[in-house]
Amino acid sequence: MKKLLLVLLMVLWAVTAQAKTAIVEYAYTGDSTDTVAVFVSEMPDFELTLQSGDNVVGAIDVNKDGIIEIGNLVAGKTYYFSPVAWDINNTRTPFGASMSIAIPSDPPFVITEYPPIAIEGRTITFSVTVQ
Repeated sequence: MKKLLLVLLMVLWAVTAQAKTAIVEYAYTGDSTDTVAVFVSEMPDFELTLQSGDNVVGAIDVNKDGIIEIGNLVAGKTYYFSPVAWDINNTRTPFGASMSIAIPSDPPFVITEYPPIAIEGRTITFSVTVQ
């Protein structure tokens, strides 16, 4: 019984040790009342065919402080990050072009700042740190 418990704990540790968190820091030139979100998928160019109900993860910057955390990313996989913004009238910009990030096994791993992405006359630049 002790061996089984030990094996289960080791498996649990191995699984949770592989889960990573991406810290997305961004600068946005839109209105301060706009809300920014970053969506993540394992499919390249997912933002071009995104439909209601599709399985994507992401996070909204509810504090509007320029930092978004996205958890449960798996080391060794490549994810595609795409920003979007909407205003107080709930008018959403198109998704920005997705940027690929291979999640490393050994953090910390910092992705340098991406070139600015234009969305509806506004720009967003972001960098990602994986922990």
